[in-house]
Amino acid sequence: MTATILSEDTIPGLPSASGIEVIGPVAYVVSDDAPFVYLLDATTLVVLAQVQLFKSMEFGLGRIPKSTKPDLEALTALTWPTGQAGVLAMGSGSTPARENGWFLPVSGGDPVLVGLASLYALLRAQLAPGAVLNVEAAATSATELLLFQRTVGATGGALLFRLPLAATLRFLAGQAPAPAVAGRSCFPFPPSTGDQPAFRAPRLSATDYSLPPR
Repeated sequence: MTATILSEDTIPGLPSASGIEVIGPVAYVVSDDAPFVYLLDATTLVVLAQVQLFKSMEFGLGRIPKSTKPDLEALTALTWPTGQAGVLAMGSGSTPARENGWFLPVSGGDPVLVGLASLYALLRAQLAPGAVLNVEAAATSATELLLFQRTVGATGGALLFRLPLAATLRFLAGQAPAPAVAGRSCFPFPPSTGDQPAFRAPRLSATDYSLPPR
């Protein structure tokens, strides 16, 4: 499959776009260096609203510094055990400060803080020696939560972790321990030290793509 960049436009007030999930007419965007989830019109990319996930005294200049940011890289749509539809934003896990996530109901409810440390400890056990956990993207199927690891500074390739969705949701809601990893797929890319191939979160501020039929 080939992706062709047709245009690129800056979206005012959006510092970065680490994870994007489109639900109906709204594109939900999380930034790795901002305390908000941004709601954009999925067609025009106009910012409709922003929802604060956490308080930050360091966002005054428009970006949280790299040394202290929670590094929210992954965003996926899912349904909470209560039946609420929403999006789950997840930190990369590359440092203890980046082991949190937030569930945001699309109905407009308050975001829910989720601790990911015990789940991320299970993922680290699946890594090659010397590799650092670095969750860059997430997706869901009917039965699984899929987490994508971008390896930095160590061999081992890019990884796809498969987690049982129902058990993971119970863990996220504080109802059960972290589930065992159901499967792992390795993609033997070189380690990501520049522009080498690997799983990466989107970095274009606003881009249209033309995808040919598969």
